[in-house]
Amino acid sequence: MIKIVNVKDTLANSLIELSYSKPISKITVQDITGHCNAGRQTFYNHFVDKYDLINWIYKEKVEKVLAMYREDRNWQDCMRDTYLIFLENKQFFTKIADLTEFIDYFYTHTRDYYIASIVNRFGKDEITASLIYSIEFNCYGQVNMCLKWIKEGMKDSAKEMANKNIENIPPNLMKYFDWESKEAVDESLSNDGK
Repeated sequence: MIKIVNVKDTLANSLIELSYSKPISKITVQDITGHCNAGRQTFYNHFVDKYDLINWIYKEKVEKVLAMYREDRNWQDCMRDTYLIFLENKQFFTKIADLTEFIDYFYTHTRDYYIASIVNRFGKDEITASLIYSIEFNCYGQVNMCLKWIKEGMKDSAKEMANKNIENIPPNLMKYFDWESKEAVDESLSNDGK
């Protein structure tokens, strides 16, 4: 029996390969399954539609990078390596950069990652309405600048993009991702009240 992840990977590779010769808007589920000799029901056992598959491809690629840095705390390298994922899959991400379904998912995934990172390190009590506003504001900016970079041909390096993003994270949010010792960040948080 084929493992579920292998079926998903097979369908993902099929869509990626098809995207090299055909616009995403013209690719159907039948095209995807026909290209990899899978049944339509197999597709629907794992994905709602092709957009669900596109979002899964993005998440699988990015989650591998994020997982490497969960304990490392090197935020700059994590961000750089995330941009490298886009560069390594330039043709595919260029094709999906205008899809509303992908843009919405990209934003939500980024927002949820920020929130989960803060909760995991500092606890739920840190997530205030004000912090959520900063996270959402920053995520919209980061996602839109990344999409602009993709659409304009990815001319800046992954490192340059990571640096630009980090330079533009507001201080009230950056203190959670500076990855100093927890004690130093806790001290920074307590000094805000003075």
